[in-house]
Amino acid sequence: MLTTQTWVLLIAAALLAACGALNVNHRLRHLPPPTDGVDWAMTKDGVVAKAVDQAHAGARAGILPGDHLVAISLEGEHYEQLEAAEDVQIYLEKARIDGDVHYLVERPSFPIETRFYYADLYRLNPFSDWAARDVYLHFIGLIYLFVGLFVLLKQGGRAPFVAHFATLCLVAFTFHFYKSTGAAEDIDLAVAFLDNAAFIFFAPLFLHFCMIYPVRRHLFDERRWRAIVIYLPAVLMLVLLVPFFFAQIPPQYAPKRLGDFLLQAEFAHFALALGVGAALLARRFVQSKTAIVRQQLKWVVWGSGLAIVPFTLLYVTTHIFGNAANGIFNSASESWLTDAAVLPLILIPLTFGNSVVRYRLMDVDVVVRRAAVYALTTLAIALMIGAVVVSVGFYMLDLRIGDGAWASFVSLPVILAVAAMTAIVMTAAPLKNFLQERTNRLFYGERYDLRNGLLDFGRTLSATTALDPLLDALVSRLQQVLSVERVAIFIED
Repeated sequence: MLTTQTWVLLIAAALLAACGALNVNHRLRHLPPPTDGVDWAMTKDGVVAKAVDQAHAGARAGILPGDHLVAISLEGEHYEQLEAAEDVQIYLEKARIDGDVHYLVERPSFPIETRFYYADLYRLNPFSDWAARDVYLHFIGLIYLFVGLFVLLKQGGRAPFVAHFATLCLVAFTFHFYKSTGAAEDIDLAVAFLDNAAFIFFAPLFLHFCMIYPVRRHLFDERRWRAIVIYLPAVLMLVLLVPFFFAQIPPQYAPKRLGDFLLQAEFAHFALALGVGAALLARRFVQSKTAIVRQQLKWVVWGSGLAIVPFTLLYVTTHIFGNAANGIFNSASESWLTDAAVLPLILIPLTFGNSVVRYRLMDVDVVVRRAAVYALTTLAIALMIGAVVVSVGFYMLDLRIGDGAWASFVSLPVILAVAAMTAIVMTAAPLKNFLQERTNRLFYGERYDLRNGLLDFGRTLSATTALDPLLDALVSRLQQVLSVERVAIFIED
């Protein structure tokens, strides 16, 4: 029987997956903004070209990395001086796709007499919203989602570490799969906030998991609330991030450097948690004398090391240190290295998922059927509620498909209303299970815990008939129930 905690995680997974599908659909239909193909960065010398994509108008106009953008003009006559790198995109969007824009550029490597020149950018190209790196990150996000659901349904909510691991996978799915189009409106604004919030909270969740896995149920045996300290930096960054998405701050009061500082802080926080977590797992693997613990940690240590080290050195450092890190490689080498650094990230969900489920085997067909039932149930309920909402919209507002009013009717509030009603229906079963469990505890008292423990023990024994996995599962269960480190089983032949 599924626990209330398991139901909550399944509902959260369904809602996040639905929002992810809406985000992908929105990005496929969204017309991307124009770009000059130049990555402009704000430095002490002004707006400087960090990298230039050879497939866009900036490269065709002769702009090179290191050039200083002094002023911009849309018609080629009246040039306006730039104060921030973000202002470049404003002019590009005014020029639109296939439009023209004109730059006054300074090339510091040239003599003073010839270092200023005009760059005419013709036929601006649209920004590519589906780079190969983004598609691969989406794939990793789906792997996180499937691994988390597989472990949750296979192990059950009462198994150690499963709820924590499933939550970790859902958060990782969110920041790998979600991506904003930059429109900063309606659904896109919510997607951008969820993406950043998930990226921030993945760090403490991962660190917390590494601090307890696989030998402890809780970080502190007493005063468990002290584990909240791990999450305080993430909460602080999220509080500072909220005004950027939901508060209309006048430009004259908006701190110019706070956004860049928060981005650097997020990546530093992320890299620190990954590094410390991997170090804790490696230390536990070296110091542990228990064979089962070493077997569980072996692939986790190797997988996390192969994924975290190149990602931190080649990808995260470019976001934390900016231009200082960019000076080591040219733009082409940097792009290739950062793409290569992302490739091993898939090892994290695969190795961790394999470690969590390794010693409690189960029929995979049962898991697949159970997951299919939950997915189809959620989809059917959402479709029924959506059909009712659409029917009411047709009847009450006299709308027709193709009308402008119909397009405005199918908006974020309507989608959220359907999702909320679906969530309410899906919470009926876990609420019933929760109340049933509390009632049983009230009537049976201590006998309920004993009976529940015996049932879980029986499920462990009946999970497989193979001797070695059965003995491993039996030893693991006895260690958890009896709170002992060493268990020996004698079998008479």
